[in-house]
Amino acid sequence: MARAWHLMSRPQGLPTQDNFELKEIDLPPVGEGQMRVRNLWLSVDPYMRGRMNDAESYAAPYGLNEPMYGGAVGRVEKSKVPTLPEGTVVRHMLGWREWALVPARQCEPGDP
Repeated sequence: MARAWHLMSRPQGLPTQDNFELKEIDLPPVGEGQMRVRNLWLSVDPYMRGRMNDAESYAAPYGLNEPMYGGAVGRVEKSKVPTLPEGTVVRHMLGWREWALVPARQCEPGDP
């Protein structure tokens, strides 16, 4: 089990704590070409506010009662990707959660 921030309601004006909930989520087993990453740093960027609205934009809106996502840096804890072994620091877009199951094509190694 892991925890992830969910968008529970669409903010009117500035977001408040009432718009979010930290919930437990299941982590499926690591499959071929995937890694389990423990997120160490989560990005909170201005574009994310626009995605909290249910409106047309260059990026799809976040779904309600679903884990949010955004930029993250984390450490690979379990890997089925030979080029990204355990211990590698990676950057990916499955932030706003403690742990992420990340396909290799969706991340890149970082310099810790």
